[in-house]
Amino acid sequence: AKPRRNSTLTTIAPTGTTSIIAGTSSGIEPIFALAFRHIVKDKHLDRTLTFVNPIFESVARQRGFWTDEIREKVAEKGVIRDIEEIPSDVRRVFGTAHEIHHDWHIKMQSAFQKYTENAVSKTINMENSVSVEDIKKAYLLSWSLDCKGVTVFRDGCKDAQVLNLGSKEGAKEKVQAQSDFVISERPFVVKGSTYRIATPVGTAFITINEDDNGNPIEVFVNVGKTGSDVTAMAEALGRSVSIAFRFSGPLSPKERAFEFAQQLAGIGGRRSVGFGANKILSLPDALAAALTIHFGFNINGFAKNHTVGANGNNVSQGVQVQNISAGLKADICPSCGESTLVNEEGCLKCYACGHSEC
Repeated sequence: AKPRRNSTLTTIAPTGTTSIIAGTSSGIEPIFALAFRHIVKDKHLDRTLTFVNPIFESVARQRGFWTDEIREKVAEKGVIRDIEEIPSDVRRVFGTAHEIHHDWHIKMQSAFQKYTENAVSKTINMENSVSVEDIKKAYLLSWSLDCKGVTVFRDGCKDAQVLNLGSKEGAKEKVQAQSDFVISERPFVVKGSTYRIATPVGTAFITINEDDNGNPIEVFVNVGKTGSDVTAMAEALGRSVSIAFRFSGPLSPKERAFEFAQQLAGIGGRRSVGFGANKILSLPDALAAALTIHFGFNINGFAKNHTVGANGNNVSQGVQVQNISAGLKADICPSCGESTLVNEEGCLKCYACGHSEC
C-alpha cells in the first residue's frame, strides 16, 4: 500500500455547544444531567439556558410516573438515581456524568482513541470530593490506556462553570454570589498614624489609616518630589496595598497586613540606611517596618525596639514615630530633591545642583 500523505484524518472534536444547537447527545460524553443550566458569561454575553432531557420525560410519561412532584425533584437535583419514586430500571439506564466513576470515563475515551488518529475531546467529570491523588491516578490511567490527551474537571472547582446540575434559579444565584468579590468603600472619615522613616531613596512618610473597628483600610507612601519615578513607585505601592485591604476574602485586613509585612520585610536594593534593628533596606522594607510597628507584628525585630501605643500593640491615633533610621543618604538628592544623586568614584554627587557628600 502506498504511504498516506495525511497522518491525521479522523478526530472527535468538542461538541458541547453544537450538540445543544443540534438537539443531540454530546459526542461520546454521557448525559451531563437530566436537567441542567448552560451558563456563558464574558464581557460581551450573559446567557443562561435551561434544559430538561426530552427522552427521559417521554419515558416517564409512557411509564406513567411523570408528575409535578417528580418534575420538581428532577429540576432541582438534575439526577434521578436517588429518587425512589422512579422505577429502578429507569434510574439505572439514565445514569449521568457524575454518577459514572471517572475511571469509566477514561476507559470509554480509550476505546474510541484506539480508532481515532487525533486526540479525543472529552471531559472526565469528577466529583467535588476527589483528591489530588485521585486526579494523579486518573492521568496515569489515561496514559496507560494510550489516550493522547485528557481533560479532567472537578465539579464546583470554579466559582462559575458552564454546565450546572439542576435548572433551579436558586442554584444560579448561589453560583453568582460565590463569584462576587466585594470591595468595601472608604468611610468619609478615617483615623491613622504617619511614620517618618529614612529610606535608601529618601525620607518616606508612611500613613496607615484604619476604620472604626481598627482594621487597616488604606496606606499612603510619600517620598521624593512630585513627578519623579520614585514618587510614582511609592504611590503605586500604597495604592496596591490599600485595595488589597478592602477586598473581601477569608483573611481579615489585619491578617493581610501581617502577610504584606512578612513579604516586604527584608527586600533590599543597592544600599541601605541605618544600623542593626533600625536598618532599612528599601522602600518596601520601610513599609514593612511601619506595618510591623503599627500593629505590633514583631517582624524583623522592629516591634521589639520601638514602643508604640498605650497598649504596646497599636499606635495611638495621630502619633508620629520619627527617625526609625537616622541619616538621609539616598538616590534622591537631599539638597534639591531631584532623583539625580549618583555614586561615582566612591562619592555621592548630584548632577542637578552639584551637591556632594564627600
